Amino acid sequence: MTVEDEADGAVARRNHVQSIERAIAVLECFTDEEPVLGVAELSRRVALSTSIVFRVVLSSRGSRGSPPPGP
Repeated sequence: MTVEDEADGAVARRNHVQSIERAIAVLECFTDEEPVLGVAELSRRVALSTSIVFRVVLSSRGSRGSPPPGP
């Protein structure tokens, strides 16, 4: 394994951890009182762009076999 391979692996692990942290932050926004939230509201609450939040929601729903979110 080369130094470049090790660096690429470290970057991939950091990106994976970041994705998980973002998904957890989004999930923690939902409560019994607020079981449904839009992408814009989620974006505001987790301080991420709406495009990032949309990707988080889309990827988490897709991995569970759920349909993509509506508008």
